Amino acid sequence: MAGKCILSGQRCKIAGLLALFILLALLFHYLELGRLIYYILLFCAVVWLALELKFDSSGKNIRNAFLVGLFLMVFDFAVENTGGFIGLWTTHQSILPIYFVPLEIIFICTLGGMAWALHLPKKFSPSYSLFDILLFSFFGALGEALLIKNSLMIYTGGWTSTHAFFGYFTTWVILHIIRYKILKV
Repeated sequence: MAGKCILSGQRCKIAGLLALFILLALLFHYLELGRLIYYILLFCAVVWLALELKFDSSGKNIRNAFLVGLFLMVFDFAVENTGGFIGLWTTHQSILPIYFVPLEIIFICTLGGMAWALHLPKKFSPSYSLFDILLFSFFGALGEALLIKNSLMIYTGGWTSTHAFFGYFTTWVILHIIRYKILKV
């Protein structure tokens, strides 16, 4: 059928995310978009969440998914501001920066975190979780490099993309624990 993924369920969803991440990376690398990047990412988070809500039409997991998104937002807010205050990075061109965190990123973390919690398989799979953690760690670090390229972020104080990768890795390990062991979305 037209419009159907040739892969099954979860593989189709992860292939779609991978394709989206690659497309965004190419777009942000080849075009100087400035603050428009924030709005593109926010739009993608909204669309992703809408799609995940469509896949989970029961709606019974929305509350726990919101808690995952809220945790990601609070955690990111704390980490970004801590890093900013100790001189590891700065951010630029937000419509409203809250200390070192662009308001746009607060919304992206909340909505994207909700979508992410809904996108995972219901049953824990170590291999899937490892792939997911590596995927988000790689594209998180690459995303920061592209924010730097587009003058939205600057690393200082010795912070590098390698540090960012391991920071994202740690974040997503924590999120998997919360998603599967605590909230069981």
